[in-house]
Amino acid sequence: MMRNDQWKIGDWVKGRTVNGELVHGYIVAIDSLKGILKIHVVACDRESTIGRTIETHSRFVREFPAYEDISEAQIQDLIDIALMTKDKEWFLELSRKLTTMRQKDNGWVRSSSCSWHFRPASR
Repeated sequence: MMRNDQWKIGDWVKGRTVNGELVHGYIVAIDSLKGILKIHVVACDRESTIGRTIETHSRFVREFPAYEDISEAQIQDLIDIALMTKDKEWFLELSRKLTTMRQKDNGWVRSSSCSWHFRPASR
């Protein structure tokens, strides 16, 4: 769990509201003195909360996990969220990750010298 002073505006988080709704979104404001986070909700088990900004106590929230070991389908879902939130940098980062995954799956690997090399299938 992160301390209040470690949260930053724009951090992606998951957690629950004071009413127990499960939420996923990003921080838009922080009240460090009260330990309250304002979160723009992009996914929630209560549909009417999606797209709204909610307040919840920081102790109910966890940092959204990094996506190092993530499936192609999950990256596509995150790309949809980046598009919905108009987060261009995140969209580009996810798109590059998806492209890299697809290239590796197809046997193509780009070397640091910017030339393409075919990686033979392992036997």
